[in-house]
Amino acid sequence: MQWIKVISLSLIVGLSMIPSAYANVVVVTHPDNKNMVDLVEIRRMFLGKTKTWDDGSKVQPADLDAGQPGRDTFLKQVVRKSESSLNSYWARMLFSSKGKPPRQFVSPMAMQEWLIKTPGAIGYVDQADLNPSVKVLLVLE
Repeated sequence: MQWIKVISLSLIVGLSMIPSAYANVVVVTHPDNKNMVDLVEIRRMFLGKTKTWDDGSKVQPADLDAGQPGRDTFLKQVVRKSESSLNSYWARMLFSSKGKPPRQFVSPMAMQEWLIKTPGAIGYVDQADLNPSVKVLLVLE
């Protein structure tokens, strides 16, 4: 009987951790950005295929370093590439002088500080790390 209690408690604790493992990721931009974009356009921006916003301003994508919260979700749902596939893609783009990868940031806080100061910037963060000063463009679930 005691082992049933232990298993039940373990299951409850394990299930309570699932939402944090699959937290929402938000795509964010400079607070004054008036442009609207969809998932496809965001993918194109992060792959260097779309270089300007609809208003003509320069797109400046920001990426989190590998291992940062939200990065895996963003790569799977938006970019649709694995870490190694994305690295290969950018190596080819750099070698052929067709583009350069997004600016890298070591933390969501550092990225959002840069977004707030940089018109045309676009990035993503785990919703738990969201700074209320940035503008949310899209919520990924």
